[in-house]
This record gives sequence, structure tokens and C-alpha cells, in this order.
Amino acid sequence: MAVRQRLIWYNVHLNNPDAAGESAVLLAEKTDVLALAEINLNDPGWQVLRTHYPHGCQHQEASPFALALWSAAPLASCDIAYGGDPLHLHHDY
Repeated sequence: MAVRQRLIWYNVHLNNPDAAGESAVLLAEKTDVLALAEINLNDPGWQVLRTHYPHGCQHQEASPFALALWSAAPLASCDIAYGGDPLHLHHDY
């Protein structure tokens, strides 16, 4: 039997001035998985999300290509790959 998972895909914008406020809104959604584009992983405002979603993978760079895929539950695997085609995200439960 398949288990339904809720995912939020959100472009947080690289220089978001209210990371802490937006983190609170995302936490209130109680989703299973977050996919966050343009995330500045050095911004402490996003760290509360990482605490609540400790599993997954991320690609850090100071550009719009930064990406995080975080899950509340453990994942069997997680990979972020850039290639000739658009970005590929892969994760397994």
C-alpha cells in the first residue's frame, strides 16, 4: 500500500529578507518534504527548517541554483544533479 506524502516546492529567493518568518509559515504547513529553490544555506533563518526536516540533500552555492530537498522521514537516497537537461531531483523512501 502506497503512503501519501505531502511536498512543498518553494522558491525562497536567494536574498530573502524574512527567512525566519517564511520558515514559520512553512513549518505550519506540516508537510512531509520540502524542496527549496534559491536557498541561502548560510542564512540562520532557514536553520529551524533543517531541524524539523533533518533528512535529504542539498546543493549550496551563492546563486539561484542553490537547492535543498529536506524530509521529515529518513530517505533511502537523495541526489541533486545538474546536467545538460533541467535539474534532476531523485529521492527514495
